[in-house]
Amino acid sequence: MPGDNTKVQLAIQGGGAKLFALVAAADAIAALKGDNGSGFELSRVAGTSAGAIVAAALAADVAPSTLRARLTSISINQVAGKRFSSWPLKYWQRIRAGLRLLLNIPLANMEPIRAALSDVIGEALGVDDGLKVKFKDLTIPCFVIAADVSRADGIELGGLESDEFVVDAVLDSCAIPFFFRLPAENQNPRMDGGISTSLATRTLLREESD
Repeated sequence: MPGDNTKVQLAIQGGGAKLFALVAAADAIAALKGDNGSGFELSRVAGTSAGAIVAAALAADVAPSTLRARLTSISINQVAGKRFSSWPLKYWQRIRAGLRLLLNIPLANMEPIRAALSDVIGEALGVDDGLKVKFKDLTIPCFVIAADVSRADGIELGGLESDEFVVDAVLDSCAIPFFFRLPAENQNPRMDGGISTSLATRTLLREESD
């Protein structure tokens, strides 16, 4: 209809090293949003790995500046453990990493990322516990891609009527093998979606045709 904003769908590619570039892109897209038909309006979003973080934030109406601030508050030591520069301790770090893998313990910790997503999504939607937010609670349909190593295939999580918890699904999509999650029988088989689908355009096209 005349005067309506132009509706667009957005697929956000994975790549942990690009996370803050993706947040900057989301900021630019948010700036294009206008009133009374003067800009763009997101109708659906999809993301893989780091892109899943940004997609979920957009779908929850989290301001990109808020997401950036919360993510930058996380230190590398919180995620990967304390780093040492002197050679005896650097040698111990390598031994520790090997021991963790032998004991089926991932090399890094996802909990700081879980807490950050819970905080920003919960605050944006006005709920006390962001971990309990489901895809059906988001402001627009959102899909994230993970890889199911037990089936050697990609899986699509989310959608307008999905009862999946958003933060859990996003962390599944970000779970880099060995770094965040191990491919062991007693572990969650969902891992980084970039293994199967880095850019979730097919998901959006299929949903649109349905």
